[in-house]
Amino acid sequence: MGNRSQLVNSVALPAQMFVETAVGIRLSFDTAAVAQDVALIVANGSAVATTFQAAIVGTAAQ
Repeated sequence: MGNRSQLVNSVALPAQMFVETAVGIRLSFDTAAVAQDVALIVANGSAVATTFQAAIVGTAAQ
């Protein structure tokens, strides 16, 4: 655990899938253990600088 991708394959997903108006997006990931890193990898596909903001929301495991 900890080195397993949470996605079905390694194909990039468009950020438009996760806009606040998206419907049917129900993600469920494995629980991250205490002190385990969680990484969100983002790539800018345009030629101009772009600001990216993100949040990961979930239940805290104690």
